[in-house]
Amino acid sequence: MKSDLLSTAKLKIIKQLQQPEQPKSLLQGAGLSPSVFLVASESLWRNGDLCGVIHDGCCQNACGLACVSYMDQDRKWSKVKHRR
Repeated sequence: MKSDLLSTAKLKIIKQLQQPEQPKSLLQGAGLSPSVFLVASESLWRNGDLCGVIHDGCCQNACGLACVSYMDQDRKWSKVKHRR
């Protein structure tokens, strides 16, 4: 995937997570195709930019691949606020 497309997709995901009223589906809200969404969100998870939310059992420590919510679209995701 081209880097500018990936950067734009990542930005759309992060911006969607910062909205006070989030849609039921982050994929829908970001307005990305499923394949672009998967590549972009996986990159954000691997970089430690995404985490789950506390009520889903996440510690919110930017665990990346080890997060209980990693790439699970049935769980709620959040932008990492603090890095370890």
